[in-house]
Amino acid sequence: MVLAYSLRFIQNLRTKDPSRKLQGPLSFKEIDTALLAVVKLVQKDTFHKDIDLLSRGEILDKKSSLLSLTPFIAQGIIRVGSRLERANIPYAKKHPVVLPKGHYITKLIMFQSEASRH
Repeated sequence: MVLAYSLRFIQNLRTKDPSRKLQGPLSFKEIDTALLAVVKLVQKDTFHKDIDLLSRGEILDKKSSLLSLTPFIAQGIIRVGSRLERANIPYAKKHPVVLPKGHYITKLIMFQSEASRH
């Protein structure tokens, strides 16, 4: 939440027209943008070699933990390839983001996801 408000603050600083400045509760899009920014940072920290190879269109190293997932990069984020390509479900469900196992941020995201289900 703090990151989402920080990103809003920066956006408002860049906006010249006062009527276009964002106020009030955070929108789903603002929260999602902040979450994806965190995911991108975690991925860069953990999968920097894989990101470099995928960005250049090269094949991942045989020892890569991502190799079996058919990963690709979309909007700077590693996502998983899917057999559900033609399914009528949201893009994020067809191609979930990749998070490193055991990472602190991964645990926080999983905890938040579980808490929001109840």
